[in-house]
Amino acid sequence: MLSFTPNRYNLLENLPNGSTVLLPAATHKTRNNDIEYPFRQDSNFYYLTGLDEPDAVLALMKDKEGTTKEVLFVLPKDPAKEIWTGLRLGADKAVTKLGFDKAYSLEQIDAKLPKLLVGQSTIYAPMSDTKFFERILGWRQKADSLAYDEAIKNLESGRMKELPSTYVDILPILARMRLIKTRKEIELIKQACETSAIAHTKLMEKCEPGML
Repeated sequence: MLSFTPNRYNLLENLPNGSTVLLPAATHKTRNNDIEYPFRQDSNFYYLTGLDEPDAVLALMKDKEGTTKEVLFVLPKDPAKEIWTGLRLGADKAVTKLGFDKAYSLEQIDAKLPKLLVGQSTIYAPMSDTKFFERILGWRQKADSLAYDEAIKNLESGRMKELPSTYVDILPILARMRLIKTRKEIELIKQACETSAIAHTKLMEKCEPGML
């Protein structure tokens, strides 16, 4: 089984202290009425998580001391909806099966994520995703309020904790990382090529002149 934990480790290892990575999963695309296109996960999100579910959000933190924390926000379990959409992993299994430190329901993201930004200096995110960046700015604003309230309660400290003030596009960094394949990834690519070759050979064996 392919593990995605090393990919997260390698990314955080190469980022400076005080960094936060925020990355959204793909969403379902509606074709018409209530019919959706087949779901296709965002490749970068899958590379770091191994989760094949929509709407999730990945948060990776590396604090000022270099301590890391990996958090995943996922769709909540919903037996009624899962009859139609398929089983959801849920927060508990996201920790045990995907190797995250913490996992929460997406319903908790607006309360939990701003707290993770307090004390950080830089946010790495897909800058081309304007809708997601708007959400980031909203979480950053809530983090500002949290830091202010904490400073008021602890006047002896004399200052607010640092908040993110720099935004960096994560996509070029991930593109460079994904160029270098691991041994396991190379094995899987070889298997895919072999399977495709067998399928093409069998197809050609069945083809005859004049077939439509």
